[in-house]
Amino acid sequence: MKAPQVDRSRCVRFRYSSSGCRSCADACPTDAVHLERGMRIDPAACLACGLCAPVCPSEALNGASDDLAVAIPALQTSDSATIGCRQNLESTGDVRIGCFGGLSARDLASLRLLAERPVTLNVAACSQCPAGRHIVPNLLGHISEIADVVPDVGTIHLEDSYEGQQLDRAGSSRRGFFGLFLHVAKAVKPPTMAVDLIQRQQRHAAAADLASPETASWLIGSTMHKPVKLESCDECCRCVGFCPTKALQRQRKDGARELVIDAEACNGCGVCVEFCPQDGIVITCEIRSIPDTPSFSQHG
Repeated sequence: MKAPQVDRSRCVRFRYSSSGCRSCADACPTDAVHLERGMRIDPAACLACGLCAPVCPSEALNGASDDLAVAIPALQTSDSATIGCRQNLESTGDVRIGCFGGLSARDLASLRLLAERPVTLNVAACSQCPAGRHIVPNLLGHISEIADVVPDVGTIHLEDSYEGQQLDRAGSSRRGFFGLFLHVAKAVKPPTMAVDLIQRQQRHAAAADLASPETASWLIGSTMHKPVKLESCDECCRCVGFCPTKALQRQRKDGARELVIDAEACNGCGVCVEFCPQDGIVITCEIRSIPDTPSFSQHG
């Protein structure tokens, strides 16, 4: 089992050493995440459960969701839609991905919508895995959230006695969208976390295109984080270097520096607020209006 990889360019603990962000550490069931001088995962204590990945506010950790770029097209062309865990050789399914702990509720909803059929996660092997006792309750929580918040998504099952054949097929997608970003991913050797991040964002957008407006809003994030400059901001623009998503930019206007904000890129991590010595910036939240999500299916 392999610990999640960390994209230091996105992790706020690396970008600003005094940051108080500890989402990954709080999610880790074995205290394998250490936050001194950045962020480090102790491989001896890590269960490779991936629970830290979906809670990271800047998406700096990879997890099982990165495998969905291949898994979803395979499920679309298989006879059923059962997923196993590839970390356990006994786990069976039409496809296998990394530990289910690396999936968020939005990942599961996107998986169900894009597979276009009921989805089953084979958790039989979880009973034999050290991480298993943490994973199943986590999955049940996600499934409950989906049922309560966006009931139109459809059925997601947990199965602990699946007897199907273990297959690792990577069929082609019926959607030109998936063919496109699979091609992009294969063009990068080895695949980079930046490509994985783009794929996650595109996958949620593609799923939103198949859902009701309420579900679409939830899938792509119903809250928009918006950094706002206060009067105390002196336009020093040092916060630009700490922003992991480039929501803060520096430009010259009439020969002077000016802080420019791209609210659409902000993920609300708050590192700019923590860093600013002038208390010159705050992050507000607004309810995002339902956007026109691109219809990737039109390319198929």
